[in-house]
Amino acid sequence: MKKCVLILSIFIHFNANAQEQSSGYCGPKDDNGNFGINCEWKYDHESKTLIISGQGAMFNTSNMYAHPWSKDTSFYKDIENIVIENGITNIGSHAFYIATNLKNIKMPDTLTQIGWNVFGGTQLTSYNIPSSVTYIGGSSTYPVFTKNTTEVYCSEAQRKMCEEALSWSGLSIDVLKSYKKDGNEYYYNGRWYKTVNDIGTENYIVKRIYTIEEANLVAKKTNTVSIKYR
Repeated sequence: MKKCVLILSIFIHFNANAQEQSSGYCGPKDDNGNFGINCEWKYDHESKTLIISGQGAMFNTSNMYAHPWSKDTSFYKDIENIVIENGITNIGSHAFYIATNLKNIKMPDTLTQIGWNVFGGTQLTSYNIPSSVTYIGGSSTYPVFTKNTTEVYCSEAQRKMCEEALSWSGLSIDVLKSYKKDGNEYYYNGRWYKTVNDIGTENYIVKRIYTIEEANLVAKKTNTVSIKYR
């Protein structure tokens, strides 16, 4: 009988841990070190999706391994998608850094701040920054974007912020300042081109930033990162 009780206790213990590893809270910690209940998270193993919901800010930390879905879970390297639902206002620093297989993220229109080093270790290449965001943290040591970034969508009002965030990631930027159409020819960087596609034939080392109008015309290059302004 004692053996059966022991086995049952072990089963309950492991089952409880499995539940804890798949969902929980992710708000700023209280004085006792508990995550705030204003922010909740859950992980769907089948779709490999981390879902974050609630109201207000996520937990913010200088430790990239301190988030609840971090290294102490069995799935942190499996996360491919992240959905942050409306109501969340801040993404804490280092929040998704160790989600090394992350490929897609959806950010809400309620978001106002993105912390340091949030996406640095992931496989993300494209970002759609909500117009509500007024702060992107970072430095050359802790950049917010990955080095393989190819697209960043920002509003015109966020231009300076987005350009600085890309420069922290070691992505040099060449702002497309002069572009106009005259008959059937296009003018770019002091040269005339017969077609828009011809503009993309040169092997530019630097990255290019586009307004949304220019992005609709200029062909994408695999070796460039473009900021597309709404």
